[in-house]
Amino acid sequence: MEWTRGYRVFIGTSVQIPNGVSGFFSGAFAVFRGAGKIISDAELRKLAVIPLLITGALYFVLLVLAIFFADDLLGYLWPQPPEGALRYLWYVLLPFVFAAVLAPFLLLFSSVAEAIGGPFYDRMALRVLSEYSIAGREPGLLRGTVPDFFRSLALAAIGGVCALLGLIPVVGIAFAVAGGVIACIGFAWSAMNSALMVTGLDLGARVRFVFRSFTAMAGIGAVVMASLLVPFLGLLALPAAVVGATDLYARAFRAG
Repeated sequence: MEWTRGYRVFIGTSVQIPNGVSGFFSGAFAVFRGAGKIISDAELRKLAVIPLLITGALYFVLLVLAIFFADDLLGYLWPQPPEGALRYLWYVLLPFVFAAVLAPFLLLFSSVAEAIGGPFYDRMALRVLSEYSIAGREPGLLRGTVPDFFRSLALAAIGGVCALLGLIPVVGIAFAVAGGVIACIGFAWSAMNSALMVTGLDLGARVRFVFRSFTAMAGIGAVVMASLLVPFLGLLALPAAVVGATDLYARAFRAG
């Protein structure tokens, strides 16, 4: 770590966010902290407006599609048995199957929102980092937004595979849970990625950071995923997660 023009410049990959149960709650609380910072900071509010409108439009489309087609899709993929013990088992497994099917759609939604709002999220991360005198710079479209869009699509594809495998009776629960975990990490990665990109971490370093801070990332992702299931609450979720994750990263960096 060195000083350059009054900024603390990050050298290496030593930043460590708390892990374990405390890490999960730190990550979850960071999203609410991010929402509070957006509300109280005029510059962050201005940067959040366009991604918020984009997220709102995409969320509205997703909500309409879910209302009109969710029952038909679920009935086609996993029809209800007419009678017997399998019928009761169907009700028990239904929440897991629903979560498995929903996860890749939410990840796809996040991917598109991140691709369009990426430059604004990077500026929001820079704004938060500047409060802690941490230097950074925008990675640009080709180095930042485009690769991250394909990274998000890859996670959505993996989530889709888990969703299909989650339709297998009984044993599919494990795949449904895996799909939910992948969705949580995908959302958290999207949120934390701006902070990692603008401070110069390459892809390998970002991957190591995500898995080194797994439970904290899961906490961030769980709150984002849950908020997207509540009408209109999800509109603030992604920018709030970006700001909150960056603030969490900056605090860990400052403590180190």
